[in-house]
Amino acid sequence: MPTLEQTLVIAGAAEGSFFNNIDVRYKPSVANEKSGLSFGIFQFDVSTNDEAKAVLSAILRQAEVDGRIDARTADRIYDQAGRRNAGGMMSTPDWQISKALLANEDAQMIIDAATIKYANRKMLEYNSMIQQAKKVWDSKVSKNSSLTCDFVIFKDGGKENLHLFAYLLANLNRYPKNKNVFQDWLEGKNVKTATGPTTGFELKCPPSLDEMHKFFNSLRIWDGTQGQYKNLRDRLDPALKKIGG
Repeated sequence: MPTLEQTLVIAGAAEGSFFNNIDVRYKPSVANEKSGLSFGIFQFDVSTNDEAKAVLSAILRQAEVDGRIDARTADRIYDQAGRRNAGGMMSTPDWQISKALLANEDAQMIIDAATIKYANRKMLEYNSMIQQAKKVWDSKVSKNSSLTCDFVIFKDGGKENLHLFAYLLANLNRYPKNKNVFQDWLEGKNVKTATGPTTGFELKCPPSLDEMHKFFNSLRIWDGTQGQYKNLRDRLDPALKKIGG
């Protein structure tokens, strides 16, 4: 399983929050007109992510205690940040207040603590997915003597395994509802995607990296609304190379 440091590098590159020496972890952002206020390495979205809601609430409470904002402002910021199209909802003064709040040292400590907790949970979750898939393929091979498969993508500590972890993390962070779809695909079940083959993806053996990219590239989340898959690869692959991938 990748280390915490590797996981944070992967997340930062995938989300563009800490990439090419540009650090936007502590700056508010809005991905698109459907997005709430986002921040942190994982770009926690206040409109959809429970961690983001808890973190923003803690930051606002601390700012109230310090006397940097009043309760009315805190309530207004929280409400607007959690709505879709937060960028359009929030006034320029409130956007500036949000920037100042996230730039505060106490706020950054809150964000960092939540990020590490979230990363550790995702590491265990994704490792569990990969180990479950490996068991399925072990069983298939043991029951079919004519089936010869390369398990390199499941080998912990290997380049291929790190790439699989990275792209699972990147795709599921954008669209967590796809978790069961990804698990089915990893286990060789027939899975149909938005722009994939009409017959669906049905692996005969554990996926190669090329098969992995074809699958992820066919997902609806990369139709432009969440960015282009090529752009994800342009961010992720150089970062993976730096950490052993």
